Order: sequence, then C-alpha cells, then structure tokens
Amino acid sequence: MTLAGFKIRVTDCDAEACGNRCQEACPQGVFLAVPRDKDRARHGADPRYRIVPRFASFCDGCGECLNVCGQGAISISGTGRSPAS
Repeated sequence: MTLAGFKIRVTDCDAEACGNRCQEACPQGVFLAVPRDKDRARHGADPRYRIVPRFASFCDGCGECLNVCGQGAISISGTGRSPAS
C-alpha cells in the first residue's frame, strides 16, 4: 500500500460543538476523537473531546474534512507524493 505525503493539522477543535463531522466524513478514517483533558478520572465526569489526525499517514488529500469543518480548524498541506519506500 502506498501512502500519500500529506500533513494534517487540527487547531482549536471543539469536537462536541461540531459533532465530529470530520471523523464521519473522512473516507480514510484519519481522525480520532480523544479526551480534551489528560486526566482520565475527570474525563468520565466531563466527556469533552477534540479531534486529532491520529492516522494522518492514510490521508489522500480529498478534502472532505475541510468541507464539513465549520470551525476551520483543519488544514492539509503537502505534495501528495508518496514517500520513498
């Protein structure tokens, strides 16, 4: 499998406010919702999430995430060329 050479950056994401639309829209499954607070005990009482590009190496640059992100929190950069094997 050849992976694309794109880089994804997510800033100021409030996954609760947008309903994780990028996670649902991405055909490659690049995004993952993770707890905002690193304190796992608090996470159970206050489940606030943010989106991270956990599987960014699978990005094909389609831009579906950009189309659904109402916060403008996602940016994609890169050439799209495959990395050297």
